[in-house]
Amino acid sequence: MQEHPRYKIRRLSRNFINDISKDGAKKSMVPGKWLLQSLIVWPDTDSRSVTIFNWACLINLMFFELFHTAYVVIHRTEYGNAISAAATVTTTFECLVRFYIIVFKKPVINQILFNIWKNFWSLSVVNPRIARQLTNKCYITLALTFGCYGPALVCNSIVTLGAYLTRTGLAFDSEFPFPWNQTYVYETIYFWQYVTAWYILILVNSFDFFMIPMVMICAVQFALLQNVFKNMLGEKSKQQRKILYGEVISDREMFLRWVNQQRMLIGICQQLEEVFRYAILFQYICSAAALCSSTVILQVDKRQFSKMLTFAVAHMFQLFYYCFVGNELTVQSGKLAEAVYACNWYTSNDIKFKKELVLVLQRCQKPLTLTAAGFIDLNFVNYISVLRVCFSFYTLLTKLLVTKLSRTD
Repeated sequence: MQEHPRYKIRRLSRNFINDISKDGAKKSMVPGKWLLQSLIVWPDTDSRSVTIFNWACLINLMFFELFHTAYVVIHRTEYGNAISAAATVTTTFECLVRFYIIVFKKPVINQILFNIWKNFWSLSVVNPRIARQLTNKCYITLALTFGCYGPALVCNSIVTLGAYLTRTGLAFDSEFPFPWNQTYVYETIYFWQYVTAWYILILVNSFDFFMIPMVMICAVQFALLQNVFKNMLGEKSKQQRKILYGEVISDREMFLRWVNQQRMLIGICQQLEEVFRYAILFQYICSAAALCSSTVILQVDKRQFSKMLTFAVAHMFQLFYYCFVGNELTVQSGKLAEAVYACNWYTSNDIKFKKELVLVLQRCQKPLTLTAAGFIDLNFVNYISVLRVCFSFYTLLTKLLVTKLSRTD
């Protein structure tokens, strides 16, 4: 694996939020910034106090996962209880992966944010109709993320409050090396699980509110590159150059700056792939595991219907918007070659420009993709494939579980 150079973490000042709020696409990052800041994991500082707090949170999550996983291992023969607990084990593991990325990949993420802030083109470079379309795509992405957050809130409320109100045990079935059901010990552990569970939920969704708009903004930048190159040899290009650079520059200079912008954008997408590839991989794995386990429990334990239904819906939404932005990035980067060819290049008398255009076309031939650690591309085709695999496993697990229960009876 190629290591990134050591980036200096820049402080993203108040001007950051003011500037990105002026652009319809970049504005979609604001909710993610607020949420990550509230959890003290916003990647713009590496101060000692923040580092200590982050390590404390990581250790807490690891202990939570350890005791919770121990229950699944010890009670593995009790299929219903083990599968139900395994569903939330995957969510905690998902949180650990996201936490590791946002904290330990902070310098690279900070560099990406700085480039989005300072170097990404504004939507004002295209006409208002196209700008509205691109803005709407970013807001649709944000709405999909909220669509996951809603069922997740309902599910977490049922999990964290139900057991306490009914006095049926802990919020999350766990195995401890001491008796936990004594007075005050039970309340202390329950409170610890309650706080940690909400931290996990908010962190997982905050990560998505941050990453998903960032990928969509990159897709929007490819759409802007398409529009600018199409107009490069026309009259509209003069106005676009003035918006971008404050002056009307020559065709040659505009071409060179466009190539530099494309190179920077490709580099940022490669950084996104390198930083988030394992988060995407575990998203596929955790979503598949969560969908299988929750749908199986829906069949065999009707008491958990509300919890497991909202759990399954949340994970379907979550995997869908990952595939949505990944697919959009692939589509927009794939259209770049078509836009380059449509720039009326044949009207130019610059032989050097035409030769260089061939090289640009070659670079645009291969669409960019985000992958699950290089195994699976993030797109709609693989979303359907995952759902099919989940259904196959669901059918198998249901048959095994029903057979086991019938033998027991």
